[in-house]
Amino acid sequence: MMTKKSKNNVSIVAANYNNKHFLDDFFQGIINSAIKPSELIIVDDCSTDKSIDTIDLYATLHPWIKPIYLSNNMGVANARNIGNRHASGDFIMQIDPDDIITPDRITRQLNFFKKNPHIDILGGNCWYIKGVNKTQILQSNFPTSHDEIEKYFKKGLNGVYNPTTMIRKKWFENFQYRQEMVWAEDYDLFARMLHAGAIFAGQKEPHTLVRIHGESATSNLKFDTLKKAHSVSRELFGNKSTLFSVWINYLHLRSYRKYLLADNLLQKCLYLSTALLFRPDKIFKRLKFLFFAKP
Repeated sequence: MMTKKSKNNVSIVAANYNNKHFLDDFFQGIINSAIKPSELIIVDDCSTDKSIDTIDLYATLHPWIKPIYLSNNMGVANARNIGNRHASGDFIMQIDPDDIITPDRITRQLNFFKKNPHIDILGGNCWYIKGVNKTQILQSNFPTSHDEIEKYFKKGLNGVYNPTTMIRKKWFENFQYRQEMVWAEDYDLFARMLHAGAIFAGQKEPHTLVRIHGESATSNLKFDTLKKAHSVSRELFGNKSTLFSVWINYLHLRSYRKYLLADNLLQKCLYLSTALLFRPDKIFKRLKFLFFAKP
């Protein structure tokens, strides 16, 4: 039985750039974990906001925190690859440094792999939280079975969410994030792994708090991101959807994310109405999940 003080074969890898205001929450979430990772490799991509001071402090207190400081800004995908190459665990857990893991995430994901040795990549759900105050906004609703996850990817959509994943390290021997695919680098990586035969699964109950703020990629979605994912899905899976449908989905997602971030009730109603206009099917699916999901 694993205890609070026990170590395991999990390496956490995070790429940091100018997240100083969120690093205390990030580190404390891992420190408060029911079991600790064997190592936390945090790659600082030449931050300019004194992130290094905070990273140094925690690394001094906890030897299993292993910083890597890049002398030049190389981009998030390259920084993640550097961290993955330095990881020694059999499993690599991905998380962004502005997010927080729940105390049971490592335990739950490891137990899942123990019970399901055929799984290669395990995703999960999250609570989206807002800014420094960590107000819970919404729970994600990612699929849990391989077949459903595969359907998402074949449509050019993420079937797993990168900051919630734990991945067998062997898959990083042949696959890396591609910097030229940012901010679709996670879709690109997982789609290529899926195409090569990786088996996916997801966990229904949230185990990560994903922070939405002004500088996060989540709240600054670009059409180019969806366009890149669409291109990969056409190449690997023969996705026949048009760029027009990708554009409609982009307009929906942009409006919906503005709805999540808005403080003013009138603005929230406006953004939600616009999101509903572009993709009523997705809004109805979300409402069904909120009102009819089992507690």
